[in-house]
Amino acid sequence: MITKRFLFLFILWSSFCTAQDYVQTNRPNYTRPFQKYNDSLRKRNFFISVAFGIAYPTGEYGSKDTAHNFMIIGPDSTNAKGFANLGFHANISAGVFISKHVGVMGKFALDYNTFDVSTLNAYVNGLNYQYTLNEPFYIKQYMLGLFGNFKTNPTTTIWLQGMAGLISANFPAFTVTINTYNFDFNLEDANVFAYSLGLGCEKMISHSTGFLFNLTYTGSELVYPTMSYNRYYNPPPYTQNTPVTMAFGSLDFTIGVVFHL
Repeated sequence: MITKRFLFLFILWSSFCTAQDYVQTNRPNYTRPFQKYNDSLRKRNFFISVAFGIAYPTGEYGSKDTAHNFMIIGPDSTNAKGFANLGFHANISAGVFISKHVGVMGKFALDYNTFDVSTLNAYVNGLNYQYTLNEPFYIKQYMLGLFGNFKTNPTTTIWLQGMAGLISANFPAFTVTINTYNFDFNLEDANVFAYSLGLGCEKMISHSTGFLFNLTYTGSELVYPTMSYNRYYNPPPYTQNTPVTMAFGSLDFTIGVVFHL
């Protein structure tokens, strides 16, 4: 009798386990697609991105204040105000993860901003001279640093970056017309240390590609080593060896594409 009861309980237990295995095996796994998605991303250790956007000038670079501006004839010839307008920014970045959330990256960027010569000429209109700008600002950035990468959901990632490096910045060549005489001025390019801080949001559109929205601030103290000019009726150039300084800042908002490799 005991043997029959034991046999009956064993058959009942076996049937229950078989049913459980069937349910576990055949139940739809709604999280599996996202799990595959995240596993796929974790295996991609490299990324490269290309982005374009606007460059908003800040600091003396964007200032239209003429006080202590070397372009205004007066006692201060060593400080510059950039009179820079809203401009264009482009960059290409690449990086590698060294842990789940942190990695190292490099970036090359270019800012293009025109010079607000009309505002400058409006100020000096009564001073018997005026300016003609012959080129815009070109600011090249060569940066290296760290980034952080944190997922908020399966398709959204927050990016943080802190970088440092060198920038090469021209100051637009300009001509000053005083009465009937023209003077051409040129400053040597500034090649100086700079830093940048960035915050971005990535929206994935496939397992390896996403749109990246990024806000970055780059700052530096530009030092233009020398200044020279030519006067048309007196060809030999004059060189001033006093450096011209200008505080540079650019707030860049970009939209780009990032590829996980």
